Amino acid sequence: MLVTPQVETPPKPSSSAAPNPKDVINLDDLPEDPTAESGQGGSGKGESGKDASSSHPPPEQPDITSAEATAHDAEQKLPLSGATGMPQTHPHLFPILQKVPLSQRHAEMSHMMNEVWGNPEAEEQMLSKFEGEIKVFFAQHKHVRQNTRNLYEDLHVHVLEQKAEIEGLRQSYADSQKVVSILETHVKNYEEEIAKHPSIDELSAQLEVLKAENESLKKFLQESSEKETKKKKELEEKNAQEMADLDDKLKKNQQRVKTLAGKNKAYETEEEAIEKLIFPTLGFEWTNDSTLKRTEAYDEARGAIDDLFEACRGIAKSLSLKRAGTTLIDTMTKLMRQGFSDAEDEEEEGVEEGFGSSANHSKEGSGEDSGDGSANVASEDDHSSE
Repeated sequence: MLVTPQVETPPKPSSSAAPNPKDVINLDDLPEDPTAESGQGGSGKGESGKDASSSHPPPEQPDITSAEATAHDAEQKLPLSGATGMPQTHPHLFPILQKVPLSQRHAEMSHMMNEVWGNPEAEEQMLSKFEGEIKVFFAQHKHVRQNTRNLYEDLHVHVLEQKAEIEGLRQSYADSQKVVSILETHVKNYEEEIAKHPSIDELSAQLEVLKAENESLKKFLQESSEKETKKKKELEEKNAQEMADLDDKLKKNQQRVKTLAGKNKAYETEEEAIEKLIFPTLGFEWTNDSTLKRTEAYDEARGAIDDLFEACRGIAKSLSLKRAGTTLIDTMTKLMRQGFSDAEDEEEEGVEEGFGSSANHSKEGSGEDSGDGSANVASEDDHSSE
């Protein structure tokens, strides 16, 4: 009997929880001049870049002529303002500021993970449904086998009864033959006696009696033979019908077994394809023959993803956008491909030392403003536009 492995899915972050008041941006606490807080919020650039990159990735930019530069800049800053919650260099384009709670970002991240990995609840329901179908099939198969065995036993008992009845008929026929032989002997003796003592009336009476007995015996033998032939024919027809029914049931069961085996193989192939898509991307090598359990492999993959996100957050915190000519996502991708060489590590350590005091001052001065760092992104956009 096949055993369906129990697959544990990573916990899905809930998007229905109430947002933390500290995670919501208070519009009254935002500075009026976006460039005034550029020196105090150095450490907030990475976190703002992290939120913007996680919720709204940069779209592909078409070719823009010089006549459309002003309108294009305004359209480009519109989604950035929706992601960071801060106006850009043109405040008149953003009359209404939107609050972006942390729960919404968690919901967006959960939606992205479901698009990449697929819905784990649907896969678990599919495996549970498949396991239930296999159990029902084997239960039905067991019931059919039990019924088949009972039919064979009943047929065997019936055949034994018919065989005993046929043996009784044969014995009756043998006894009848013996009786006929005895009667013939009696007739012969009677004839001898008649020859010795001729008596026409007595001989006629005895002859009539013997003829009547002979006729009754012949009639009995004929009826017995007809009954035997009829019983044999009925048994043969019944046996042929039962064998045909059993063959039909066996063929249907075999076809169903083949169908379920094909579905099982397709499910296993799909499961292996999903594992090949997830594990090699994270640097894992896992097969069905591995000593590591599937759930443990999923736990390690989840830990690797958490480490990857922590590394991305660290890159975002330590990255200086003033020295980058491209967007935050392009800079992070370039640094990850280069592998963080020693020279870049030393340069980033120097940048962190330069902005360490301003980061501490920003955390002590305004607790609610340090969690977003949207003013730094606005100042960086001003710098890139200049």
